Amino acid sequence: MSTQPSKLDVRVEQVRSIYGQFQSILDEKVALHLPQEQDSIKGEVLLQLQKFLAEAMDMASDSLNVVNANERASLTELLAQSRQQFVDPFDLDLNEQVRKKYQEWEDQTVKVAQLRREAPRKLRESYENEAQLALQEADTLINSFSQETPAEQNGAGQAKEEPIELPNLPRLGEDYQEALKNLSAAKTQTPQNRAQIQKLEQLVAFLESELLAGS
Repeated sequence: MSTQPSKLDVRVEQVRSIYGQFQSILDEKVALHLPQEQDSIKGEVLLQLQKFLAEAMDMASDSLNVVNANERASLTELLAQSRQQFVDPFDLDLNEQVRKKYQEWEDQTVKVAQLRREAPRKLRESYENEAQLALQEADTLINSFSQETPAEQNGAGQAKEEPIELPNLPRLGEDYQEALKNLSAAKTQTPQNRAQIQKLEQLVAFLESELLAGS
């Protein structure tokens, strides 16, 4: 005597009817809870519910004997016609590719939004740092030149009170030449610093205009 449980004999039409009733109930639930959702979101929900229902029916196939169907045909294949009545045919692989591309697009949108917020700030910080360095270099050269002035003034003041000692003339000449070099270096460096600052200002203005045009 066989111990295998007996299968329930059903017809394809009965299986499709059961599937259709379940699908109708799920569609009503989706319409109730997602009445205002976008078509893409609602379509994705319906697709997932359709897959869930098909898997549930397939799990029950071991207990069913479809008497008027090809033995090699799976229950999923037999239900294909019924599924098309509720949801447009889906290429699952294509749908997954579209979902991934949509996710990539969302990620890129977030990155662009972050760049629009952060790029002007970073450029301005870079510009301010470069400008600060240029000003510090100019101040250093000016201070170096200014430090030579008191020595010359002291030498001039002492000249009124006592004769200039000839041995100090070479030293004064060296100080004078060094002061001229520092002054020349400061004059040479200042235009370069100004040009660099102007380039940075132009770059910041260009990038800000591009960001505003793209927003």
